[in-house]
Amino acid sequence: MLQARTVPRSNSNRASTNVVGQFSDELPEDTKHLECNMNAKGALTHSTTLGGGQGVNSISIKWTPEKANADTQFWLTIVQIKSRYWVRQKSQVIKSSSKPGSGGLVG
Repeated sequence: MLQARTVPRSNSNRASTNVVGQFSDELPEDTKHLECNMNAKGALTHSTTLGGGQGVNSISIKWTPEKANADTQFWLTIVQIKSRYWVRQKSQVIKSSSKPGSGGLVG
């Protein structure tokens, strides 16, 4: 599963539950949208075993932010096999930009 969440502005270690942005309708094979926090395109999951059971090293997905003033972080869960998986894996924080016309987020 993959989703984007806002990053709390404070120094707390609390996780944000604010899912932001939307994933494109053009999804890789064997993936589908997953509704999260009333956002119909707020998360992605697989619809079958990716790669037909042969495994997948990477996929490309288009995501569009909805808030340009919020720092964002992608959260994901990775399953290798039923007994081997990783939860709450996080990307680097994508910082928001306050400059007009800058596109909002900078990586």
